[in-house]
Amino acid sequence: MRDETSARYTGSWTYVTNTPSVERAYRRASVTSSASPTAVLVWSLPIQTPGLYDVSVVYPAGVSGSTAAPFEIESRAGKRIVTLNQSSGGGAYRTLATGVRYLRGDTAIVRTETSVGSAGSE
Repeated sequence: MRDETSARYTGSWTYVTNTPSVERAYRRASVTSSASPTAVLVWSLPIQTPGLYDVSVVYPAGVSGSTAAPFEIESRAGKRIVTLNQSSGGGAYRTLATGVRYLRGDTAIVRTETSVGSAGSE
């Protein structure tokens, strides 16, 4: 899932452009004090070739990010949540999980959302 055109954004996201430290525009969600998420991002990808897949994320370098961004990875084996510190390491792919098994016809799903005390960027 390398393209945000396969992503579905719901809730309150800000589209950020013209940022000198970032090569392209990106979307950002703000910290929330609500118990419920105010912004949700879901990527889904139909699997054509069965196998073991690595799941990674990239976010802008030089942008203040969440220290505890939650990512939920859904596969045939169930759901797992990985927390990623996005306050550093931006501009390069960061691995969330390795060896996630998908069969032909499965749909790979990765979900992130705002939570209390977290802000995320995509």
